[in-house]
Amino acid sequence: MGEIYRASTDLAFQGIIRNHTSTNGCKGLPAQFVSYTNILTTTCPQCPNSICSAHHLIRKHQLNIQTPEEIIRLGSRKREQQQRLRKEKKTGPSRDDVIESMAQVCTSNLIKVKTLLDKLRNPIKMNKI
Repeated sequence: MGEIYRASTDLAFQGIIRNHTSTNGCKGLPAQFVSYTNILTTTCPQCPNSICSAHHLIRKHQLNIQTPEEIIRLGSRKREQQQRLRKEKKTGPSRDDVIESMAQVCTSNLIKVKTLLDKLRNPIKMNKI
């Protein structure tokens, strides 16, 4: 009589999973960070053959935003502060507080980028007087 298949005991399946899965690089980051990084991969409506990377928007369009790397460093510093304060038995920001502060930074940058892209896609047409 046949047995019920269990992936946990199938060595071939476990080998495939081990070799073909990766860790989620965005784990522990707010959803706003993912939205922000996704919008930074669109093509620039004004500059031909250019991607709307943070560096492009800062240099070419003088947009005051933070790069994803800067946001990650900010989150890392806050997490280190949180861990240091925990070791010292002092109250520090909770994990949720750290994620919320990163989400706020991402949201403000996301709004700036969306506003600029809307302006570039739909420039106000001046009427000739």
